[in-house]
Amino acid sequence: MEDKQQKTKIRIRIGITLIFLWWIPFWLVTGIIIKADDIHKAAHQRNVLIATIVIQSILGIIGAFLVGKTMVSHMKHQKFRKFPKIAWQLFKSGKIED
Repeated sequence: MEDKQQKTKIRIRIGITLIFLWWIPFWLVTGIIIKADDIHKAAHQRNVLIATIVIQSILGIIGAFLVGKTMVSHMKHQKFRKFPKIAWQLFKSGKIED
């Protein structure tokens, strides 16, 4: 039983980390990447931007699947503004203190 709880905690922590990475606007940094790599063609610039957005979206979806049931069961009867506090408690301890 302890092993299952440990796996759940790890899954929650990884999932929440991926969701937070999804929230960070990395697409703003693509301008720096484009300048650093000396990409001059508009098609290549667009491809870098699209790749960044797609990868970031995939990370968010994976994070949502990892956290899914646990987070939904805790957020079902809560206001959305409590989400950061609940997410932090889940990240820190793997459970929610009421």
